Amino acid sequence: MPVIVLTNEQVGELLPIGAYVEAIEVAYREYGLGRAVNQTRTDLYGESPAENQYCVFKSMVGMLPKDHVVALRINSDVISWTRRQGNLRKEKVPAAEGGRWVGLVFVFDTLTGELRGIFPDGEVQRRRVGATTAVAARHLARSDARIFGVYGSGSQAEGAVLAIAAAFPDCEIRLWSPNRNNRQALAQRCRGQGINIEAVDSREQPARGADVVVTATNALDRVVEPEWIEPGALVACVKAQELGRDILNSADRIVVHTRDLDPINYVAGKNQPFRDTDFVDTLFGAERGDGDVRDLLKSLAVSTPDLADVVSGRVAARAKPGERVVFLNPVGTGLQFAAVGRQILSAAEQKGVGERLPTVWFTEDMHP
Repeated sequence: MPVIVLTNEQVGELLPIGAYVEAIEVAYREYGLGRAVNQTRTDLYGESPAENQYCVFKSMVGMLPKDHVVALRINSDVISWTRRQGNLRKEKVPAAEGGRWVGLVFVFDTLTGELRGIFPDGEVQRRRVGATTAVAARHLARSDARIFGVYGSGSQAEGAVLAIAAAFPDCEIRLWSPNRNNRQALAQRCRGQGINIEAVDSREQPARGADVVVTATNALDRVVEPEWIEPGALVACVKAQELGRDILNSADRIVVHTRDLDPINYVAGKNQPFRDTDFVDTLFGAERGDGDVRDLLKSLAVSTPDLADVVSGRVAARAKPGERVVFLNPVGTGLQFAAVGRQILSAAEQKGVGERLPTVWFTEDMHP
């Protein structure tokens, strides 16, 4: 069989977002039952010539034996940390030729060890994060949840909106982000796909009265105020910093999507690797605001259930309807890419999509 090479555009057309939600749910169930493998994310940091920038090489691996698949996701990034409108933000710089980014997924067959496919991580990245949030909402939100408040208007927020609408077809979505044009544009694109969504002008509006609040921004400081969260609501984030210490401390229940909340970091000039997330103070002394909840994350990683516990039925989702539940989804896992990688390649094979490369290019006749 050849190695299939796909573009982001092709990946986006091969599977509906609902297929991602189902695949992610199955993968977490398999993991909770001890039938899948996930490796801690590893980040390598080297200084960039530009101010407040680092070259970062990120990798994560996951195996889903049920589907005979291993996926390796890598990013070769230039990352900057800056303050905008008073908030600290982390941004990937499109430094590659033509103003582009570098992120790839490699999918391997566990039966033969062969490479089966290569595709960019962009489209699948936002879809698998959004799908994980949708799976969490299925299990952690109240059974009558209908109103969703979403913060953000970038790629992650769009993935969340698409996945939520697929998992909750009768839902109402209220959207806010600091950039009015961006939030209006995202709402318009989603309405074009039949999604019931409104871009609102107040930061408070999405959370007030919402059954589920989702933050999917690049902010490293709090974007939602604790008093906006209603009793019984589920709050889901892609970074704990978006919620801040008060929301985490006041939650009746917290569920993490993985207990590996901190990647293993290797930084040039430091002798030992360490676990931490967005450690701008260590890199160049930048101060953190109330979004700095790293001490809480370290304790949560060992004291709270993860999504696999809930999906597999080992842990109850909520004890009573009035509980405020927080779902933390801050660090990606290779298992998420393994969950959807095989399906993407199967769809590409069936539809004849993508370039075909000889498998022999990616194997060798010398014993390694």
